[in-house]
Amino acid sequence: MRLLWASLLLNCAFAQNPVSDAVRTNYATHKRNILEAVDKVPEGYYAFRPTAEVRTFAEQVVHIAGSNFSDCSQLKGEANPNPSSNQPSSKADVVALLKSSYAYCDPVIDSLQDAQLADKVKRGDREFAKAVAGVHILWHPSLHYGNLITYMRLKGIVPPETERAQTKPAEPPKLEMVTYYLVFLKKGDRWSPQSTPESEKIQEGHMAHMSKMHSEGKLVLSGPFGDGGDLRGIQLYKAANLEEAKSFAALDPAVQAGRLAVEIHPWLTQKGSLP
Repeated sequence: MRLLWASLLLNCAFAQNPVSDAVRTNYATHKRNILEAVDKVPEGYYAFRPTAEVRTFAEQVVHIAGSNFSDCSQLKGEANPNPSSNQPSSKADVVALLKSSYAYCDPVIDSLQDAQLADKVKRGDREFAKAVAGVHILWHPSLHYGNLITYMRLKGIVPPETERAQTKPAEPPKLEMVTYYLVFLKKGDRWSPQSTPESEKIQEGHMAHMSKMHSEGKLVLSGPFGDGGDLRGIQLYKAANLEEAKSFAALDPAVQAGRLAVEIHPWLTQKGSLP
């Protein structure tokens, strides 16, 4: 009970409805655990009781559902819609009753506000604040979920929240990098914007060199810049190392003639993103 109030108080800071917000958070947790538990337990174990003095698994779940109806009818200020004679035993019927209790409770829990918890509700000759039901709908299912856990463990069934904690999140795919060599083609010492028979011959050799490198799988991509600046273009080589990439660039007739100069950098990218 102390832990429950500590959880409620922890959620109180800077919220307009801190208590009812805490009720919603804890209610959702208990609801998930209990619904997943009843789903995991096979039909044949619903009649299981550890000793003759205690409820069967089915009876424990029916008890939780009945308590849900009772608490939420108090929060709604209306008569309990679930008759106490409603005592199913088959898995399908028990689970249906439990789900119907949550379907009944969900709207009132979703719309609950702190101011409502001070309202009075009367049951028989007793009158008490709705806050009693707001707290009871948290600690009571939690109490009996502990019973369900015991029943499940006795049958070798791992409780749902334990299973979730033990399930490791899928590891993200390992990022594998590969090195290419990025070549910046710049104006060389013998660069000239004038077109001459000699420059045209060098340009033809330059294009033939790139075509040959590409056909051999050594040149991945290439292209000129269009702004007319000192940087004339780029090339991307696939090479074993920097020295080999330099040797590829050095075979370019435009580089050999001094019309172009090269600046080469190792460049890493994700494996498979380029040929």
